[in-house]
This record gives sequence, C-alpha cells and structure tokens, in this order.
Amino acid sequence: MNKDIQSQAFTFKNRYNYDYSKHYYQRHKQGGFKYISNVLEQHMADKALSLAGNPQTVLDLPCGAGRFWETLLKHGVQKIIGMDQSEGMLQVCQETAPAEQLKHIELLQGDASNIPLPDNAVDSVFCMRLLHHIDIKNLRMEFYKEFQRVSAGTVCISYWVDGNLKSGINLRRPHKNQNYMNQVLLENEFKEADFEIIGHVDMLKFYSPWRTYVLRAK
Repeated sequence: MNKDIQSQAFTFKNRYNYDYSKHYYQRHKQGGFKYISNVLEQHMADKALSLAGNPQTVLDLPCGAGRFWETLLKHGVQKIIGMDQSEGMLQVCQETAPAEQLKHIELLQGDASNIPLPDNAVDSVFCMRLLHHIDIKNLRMEFYKEFQRVSAGTVCISYWVDGNLKSGINLRRPHKNQNYMNQVLLENEFKEADFEIIGHVDMLKFYSPWRTYVLRAK
C-alpha cells in the first residue's frame, strides 16, 4: 500500500474515535435535515436491496453506528456482518443497538482493502457512505477487488455523482469539487474492475447527488 493510501486510511481510523462516533449516532436521531436525509437514504437502501436480489447475508461496510440495520433486517436479511475500521463505532453499536437486532449481527473490525473474511462469505456487500470520501483511484480499486472476493453475489455502493441540481450548484465552488464523480467515468471504473452493473437507485432524482449502484461480482 503506497503512502497516499496509508495516509487516507490512517485519517479515517483516527477520526472516528468513541466521542465522534457517539455524536455521529445521535445526530441522525435528531430532527431537521439529518432526519429527513436519513429517511430518504433508508428508502434508497431498500430499493437497492431489491435490485440486489434480497440477499440473506450481508457485509455492512462501514457499518458506522448500525444506522441501516433496521432496514436490512426488515428486508429479510438473516445475518449482518457489521464491519468498521473504528473501534469507537463498534463500541457505539454494542451500546445502542436493540438486543433483538444484535442476535443477527456479527461485529468485525477491519480495513476495506483487506477484509478479514473468506472468499464468498456473504451474499452481498453493502457499502454506504464510504467511497465518496476516497479520491485515490488505486484505493477504490483495492476495495472493489476485496468486495468481489468476499461477495458470492452482489455489491451495493453509494457515491455522490454529477448531473443533478445540487452537484451543479456545488461544482461552481472549487472547494466542493472533490466529492462528485462523473457518472460515465465511474461506470467505466466499475467495468474496469470487472463488475457487471445491475442498476442504480437515486435518492432524489435530478436533485440529490446520492446514488447507490448495484453491481454483480464476477
């Protein structure tokens, strides 16, 4: 792993300590924009899981504070492996998840570029709110390779994409540019990584940059 990749991985691991993880959990439980955004993201995730063929076992990576577990379980997932690089996030999961949820959850600490699971360990990899942070293509390709290895079926990945109202506004602000991916270039990147694109789900079509791609691991 080169120095740029090591630096980005180190930043993520150390940013999400226990206090920050607790704050992350609480802010999505409050009202206002974060609450509405969370509801819309859950709907997007639900539709993506349908496109993915209603998997029974899912690697939720990064699982964060378990924000999508209720949606995953309501969709019929029988087992969730909640993996995160942050020990703080996993601790918050243990403290806040209902006991009934935890019966279906296996928590795992690890790095997305070296997932500590065997080949074909799950039906689907569910990766929300990670890849839009990664501006190093080589690191994204490492992640894709690992997702393909551990998934026996599909991969769901969220990104911020261009071609919508919000990205159009923010792309006029130079400091906002780095998080938006060109749709054509991104889909070509998936093909380069040997993924088959099943489809995608937009959070709010034409307005929001949030899009979840559903891919088939070859």
